[in-house]
Amino acid sequence: MLDITNTQTLLDKAQEQSNKTQDKQYKETIRLYYIARYFVSIFEAFGHKVPIQVWNEYRNAFDHFARHMTMSERDSNHIKKIESHIQRAVLDICKFLCLEYADFFKEEIAEHTDYLGLVDNGKFLTSIENIFNNAQKIFTEAKQVDSSLGSNNEKDKQVVEYYCNAVFEYKKIHTMFTNTQTLLDKAQEQSNKTQDKQYQ
Repeated sequence: MLDITNTQTLLDKAQEQSNKTQDKQYKETIRLYYIARYFVSIFEAFGHKVPIQVWNEYRNAFDHFARHMTMSERDSNHIKKIESHIQRAVLDICKFLCLEYADFFKEEIAEHTDYLGLVDNGKFLTSIENIFNNAQKIFTEAKQVDSSLGSNNEKDKQVVEYYCNAVFEYKKIHTMFTNTQTLLDKAQEQSNKTQDKQYQ
């Protein structure tokens, strides 16, 4: 999963996994679970436990699966409910990740505020601020289309895609800070030297 860096790659890999499903009635469930599992793994990498909201959606999905498997006559309505709960798990974990990345951005800005403008002649700061603002915009749009969830299969896929786009846009900020750590260290050193001269 380390090679997943954007929404389309994630959706393609989820579809590939779905296509391997022997029982075709569970294809959409497998596709959605792959997406949920990917984002949950990122959230856990931050040192967090799986949110109770996500666990509840998993539990509810399994409850419908158990009912479906033990009925004398299979009811496709249970399968739709399984998909609905896994889909909700996807949206919930995406929301948690968006908030996590937003907090990360604010913490990094606060920590490096004295010298961020020195990195790449100020271009780095401008770039991450633009990405953050765009991520905020996409996240807001995702929450707005959230109300259309359950309308039809295509609408549901669009809602999931909106949230995926928001997470990956926020994720760029984390990647940029990680990849620019050496430059941040140099900028801090330069800032410290400037301050030392002022006090001499």
